[in-house]
Parts: sequence; C-alpha cells; structure tokens
Amino acid sequence: MLVPVVCAGCGQVGEGVVCEVCIGSLEAAPVLAVPQGASWLITLFGYCGVGKNLVAAAKYRNGRPVQRWAGTELGKRCRLLRAEVAWVSWVPCRAERYRRFGYDPGQVLATAAARVLGVPARRTLRRQDHSPQAERLRAHRLEGPSLREVRRLPTGPGLVVDDVITTGASLSVAAQALSDGGERSIVVGAMAATPDTGANPPQLQSSERRRPVG
Repeated sequence: MLVPVVCAGCGQVGEGVVCEVCIGSLEAAPVLAVPQGASWLITLFGYCGVGKNLVAAAKYRNGRPVQRWAGTELGKRCRLLRAEVAWVSWVPCRAERYRRFGYDPGQVLATAAARVLGVPARRTLRRQDHSPQAERLRAHRLEGPSLREVRRLPTGPGLVVDDVITTGASLSVAAQALSDGGERSIVVGAMAATPDTGANPPQLQSSERRRPVG
C-alpha cells in the first residue's frame, strides 16, 4: 500500500513533505556571526514555530524526506547567491545517533544539496567526540566537537552543512579543519538557526547570507 505524504510542519496529508502554508509560515533566521573559518553562512529559517517542527522531524523521526527537502533548498540558496562550491560535505553525527537511525542525517542533507549544485558529496570529517552538544556546558559547547579531517581532502571551495546552528561551534570547527589554513573558501549552511542566548548581542555581526564576508 502507498504511504500518504504528510507535511512535517503541520501534519496535513497529501500536501507534500513541507506544504506551501508551512513554507510561508517559516520565520527568517536570526542574525548570527559567520563561524570562524567560514566565508559565508547560509541558513533557511529560524528555529521557532514551524521551523522547530521541521527540525524535530528531521532529527528525531527518521526524517529523511525533510532532510532531502532542506538539502535541496540549501543547494538552491547557494545557486541563488552564486556561492562558488566544488563539493559538499557535512558535520558527522554522533555514533549513538547513527546506531539509532542507521544513517547520518548530515549526509542526506549534503547529498541533496550536491545534487542541486551538480557537484560531488564527500565525507571529509570524522567525529572523535560523541557527546551531545546540547548536554555540554556552555564553555565546552563553544569549543565544538572534536573533528578530524580525512586523509585526502577534495580540492576547491566547499559547502559544509549541519542541521541547526546555535553557537556556530560545530560548523566553525569543521570550516577551520577544511579551510587549509585559510587557502580554501568554505561556505557553511544549516537548516535552521537559533539565537545564541548566551552571547552578547553587540558582538554579533550580520551573517550577510547574500554576500561573502571579509
């Protein structure tokens, strides 16, 4: 039997993975600093309202359809902004999450974005620290996860994706590991962005998602 498509935002049946009403209800992402090591920051929506529902579906309900939708939208946003990207990668998930779902959600995001951009999706990072970011003290969260680059990195500028950006630590660690000492441009992207309530607002700078920073 065919399984009906249910909107991940509102639960309506037959309206697509994310229905037009929910897409229209998504709030703009908050202004965040571009993570260190990255040249661009691209986000789709704010982590609130319908946006929270989409992230919950993607993270906790085996939500490959939502991840594919978000990856496709990230790829479209990169094309719209004319971001130069030769490959796409992702922040690897924790081992516990991989065992739970049997796949890496970030890889689904990256593969969908790469398909839109017409470039390869490549595993570029390995995770050495598998403790949840959300359960760590703020000082440790700002350090980000321990990531190690693979032996043979792809050449040219890249896009690295993750599900949600809060402090920017995970994407910053990833970008710094892959930027080759600043010689390679790294665009970072996320489904959603949530305000970093522990940050000092005057220190935040615009992510300027429509132009490179520098």
